[in-house]
Amino acid sequence: MDMTKENVERWYSMNEVCKHLAITRDTCLTWIDKRGMPGVKVGRTWRFKISEIDEWMRSCNARNSEGTPGAGTAFRKSRHDSDPSPADN
Repeated sequence: MDMTKENVERWYSMNEVCKHLAITRDTCLTWIDKRGMPGVKVGRTWRFKISEIDEWMRSCNARNSEGTPGAGTAFRKSRHDSDPSPADN
């Protein structure tokens, strides 16, 4: 297999992933720890593949749309929602 630079996806930093997802660093760390967001810790820094992050986001939303409680819930619930549904408990 020919592994040219065009075929290899680069690793992204925590800051780049946070910008890509429009989330804070603390949220990113929580998702890694509590929700299984894919990432690799190299020394003291985290590295990510955007394709893996995007696939993880899609799978979380897919699980949520099937009625399975879990990670997808946080992606669609607005902080302005004041009437929690039974699925939010």
